Amino acid sequence: VEQSLVPVDDTYTYSDNTIRGMEPFLKTYHSTAGSQFRRISFLKFDISGLSPFVQSVKLRLYCNGFPAGGDLAHQFDLYPVAKNTWAEDDVTFLNYVDRLGADITSPLLASYTVPAGQALSAQYIEFSGAALTKYIADSLAAGRPFISFRMREKNVVKVGSAAVIVEFHSKE
Repeated sequence: VEQSLVPVDDTYTYSDNTIRGMEPFLKTYHSTAGSQFRRISFLKFDISGLSPFVQSVKLRLYCNGFPAGGDLAHQFDLYPVAKNTWAEDDVTFLNYVDRLGADITSPLLASYTVPAGQALSAQYIEFSGAALTKYIADSLAAGRPFISFRMREKNVVKVGSAAVIVEFHSKE
């Protein structure tokens, strides 16, 4: 039996104390110029209605796409989040570590990569694989009603000197 879930909360963080959970887009961008320039997206799902015998998991996000010419590959990485008690209307750049826990960098649950220089038309992108399925199955086995993901871009992608900020549709 296939089931589809919509995030119960989603947001992204960027530079200040602005709450972005009600915005229509989740934005991603990696920066090495300082963490305040990064855009990191977070998604929370209610998994309480799923069978503990989950066989396959896919996370599909609608991306607005981006033009050709990026100097590096767009690699969107999905990681677990430590705390699942956060709410989209209470997360900002200044408090996200308190609300969601310190960044977890292992295991990498899934990635989606668009090679350097290639454009991406507006479309769904899909995260899947054994690590993502195991994370959901383990969370169900542990009796967790909610799970959260952090999605961030691995590389600093620019066209010339302009940052390529990628937009995904939020639940709004």
